[in-house]
This record gives sequence, structure tokens and C-alpha cells, in this order.
Amino acid sequence: TVGTFSSNVVAADSVGDDSGLPLRGVIEAVPGALPLTVVVEDLNAPGTGAWIHDTVNVPAVGGLPQLSDIAVAQAEGGSWTRDGQTFLQVSPAHITNPDGSIHTYFEAYGVRPGTGYEVELRLTEADAAERIWRLEPDDLAFRLQFTSEMPGDIGRHHLRLDLSDTEPGEYVLAVHIQDENTGAYSLPSVTDVFVAER
Repeated sequence: TVGTFSSNVVAADSVGDDSGLPLRGVIEAVPGALPLTVVVEDLNAPGTGAWIHDTVNVPAVGGLPQLSDIAVAQAEGGSWTRDGQTFLQVSPAHITNPDGSIHTYFEAYGVRPGTGYEVELRLTEADAAERIWRLEPDDLAFRLQFTSEMPGDIGRHHLRLDLSDTEPGEYVLAVHIQDENTGAYSLPSVTDVFVAER
């Protein structure tokens, strides 16, 4: 066990029917995959509540460039933030808006400050996920490439993606970066995205 968050109590009348509960905590963990389970218990009805189990990627500092997990949201202005400047309404559903747009946020590490790095995002159907980096650009549902410069220890990226030309269905979104000086690639960060019917 890496750690346990202290329990927080939220009054039921302070949470709207469609609201979420922002949970924050700080733990230390070694780089790599970290299993994470969150349990919410209803103190008004003992023994009831909900839980979710997921895995987060703890980046290593130094060596090859590294990427955080990709946060996905339908809209800005929520309570979730990593940098205190970008606030998103993050949802585990990862569903696009009716207009086909979706917000993403991820961070880059392990590139020297002031150094440029190439960012590439790719989207493909879920059944082609294992081949996403071998597919030709024309075979992808969506592709975005750009150059960024590491402003300090962390490169922060908030992107609003326009997937309006993408057919509805289940997709995989992957991103990786390449250090321009060393040519070293990061391992990709990958998440599911569901393009809604329009």
C-alpha cells in the first residue's frame, strides 16, 4: 500500500444532483503504474456508496522524456486542475460534446528547460489501438502535430480537439513527445475517447 487519503465528509445538501465530488490528495510513489481505488461511502446509509478502481502513470524524472496521463473533459471551468490555471470539468466518460469537441490536458517531463520538443497526438478506432503508431497518417481518425518548448521542469498542454469530422464510436487517443536535441521519444500516454452521435 502506497498511502491512504484521509476521509472527508461532505454534507448531502451541499451536493447537487448532477454535481461531482472533487477529491484531492498527495501521495509519494515510485515511477510506473500505480493501482488506485477510490471509495465513496454514504454516511446516511451505512454500507452504501460506490467505488472505482483505475491505474495512474507515475512519471519518472530524468532519462527519457515522460508524459502524464491524459485528462479528458467536455468543458472548461470545472474544479479539476493540475497547474492552478487550467480548470476543467473532467469526466471519466470521455465523451465528446455534441459539436464533436473535447478538451484534453497532459504534462511533459524530462526535457531540459528551454529545449524544444515535438508533440504528436493520434486518434484511431479502438480495435486498431495496438497499431496506432504504425498506421499511416491517412489511416488515422485524427492527427495533430506541433512543436513546443519546455518552459521549466514541466510542459503543460491544454488542447481543445475538434473531432467533428470523426464518425461516432469508440476510439483510442495517444500522445507522445520527442526531444529535439536528443531525438529521444517518450513512451505514449493513451486513453479512451467516445465520439458522440451528432
